[in-house]
Amino acid sequence: MGTFVALHAHPDDEAIATGGSMARAHAEGHRVVLVVATGGEYGEVPDDLAEGETLADRRRAETEAWLETEIRALARLPDHLGLEVPRYLHLGRPGPRFPFAFAGYPLLPGTPASQGLPSAQLAAGLGAFLTLLHGTDPRPLGVPDRRHLWAPERHLERMRREVGPVLHELPARLRDACQAFLDDSDLPEEPPGPRLIHGDLEAEHLLLDASGALSGVLDWSDVCLGDPARDLGGLWAWGGESFVAELLRHHGAARDPHFLPRVRFLGRCFALLDHLEALDEGEQARDFARRQLENAFLERP
Repeated sequence: MGTFVALHAHPDDEAIATGGSMARAHAEGHRVVLVVATGGEYGEVPDDLAEGETLADRRRAETEAWLETEIRALARLPDHLGLEVPRYLHLGRPGPRFPFAFAGYPLLPGTPASQGLPSAQLAAGLGAFLTLLHGTDPRPLGVPDRRHLWAPERHLERMRREVGPVLHELPARLRDACQAFLDDSDLPEEPPGPRLIHGDLEAEHLLLDASGALSGVLDWSDVCLGDPARDLGGLWAWGGESFVAELLRHHGAARDPHFLPRVRFLGRCFALLDHLEALDEGEQARDFARRQLENAFLERP
């Protein structure tokens, strides 16, 4: 038996890249070693750090809290959603050998939707799923209210500060369209009230069965009370206007008149942020992020 070493830049990168290979190697009797090059100490520094608290301390505490929220919410999520979701069997606490909280659940079957193309079948499945999710009573789940994180003015300011400086790498037409949005975007109306939302719904978190039907949903760490438009923004950036229109044909939850403008606004912000994150990844991730930008800024509704 040998030693399997997984080297990653950030905490949790292994969960979306080599987690399956690590689990297989362990199951086959190999020694598995995870090396993480950073501990959460890089990034935007909040202005409310306590005396002696570092950014890494804050990020580790946040990660543990998010993980506990996800585990608690999924354990109480109604079965009527009809899809596979993670069912955690273990929660590990930070310790001397590994300073991060971690958890484990059985691998869910299916193929990430991001490996294929948007389809009417997937849109229909998502519409039915989101109807049930957005109509679920959140009180038994104990999820936080995170509406403030995606308040339009705050969200746009973050895009200007973090994404604006890296737009120069884009083709001129796409760059100018993104810059115009950052410079002079009309802010959408606030939603009338929060509902239970997934909070991070994008193509790579959707699992499809062999027929292409939606079979599971991953990555629930952002589950919260929020604007349902948040759950459609990333899907709009990926699938475009026609995909979301088909999804909404099957979405039975009530929507206010400003719902679609918020979806488009959040979708453009999502595409910009995805572009920023993809700059440090491989060519495939950068191409995927650029296609989302083109959907969001060059294909007009």
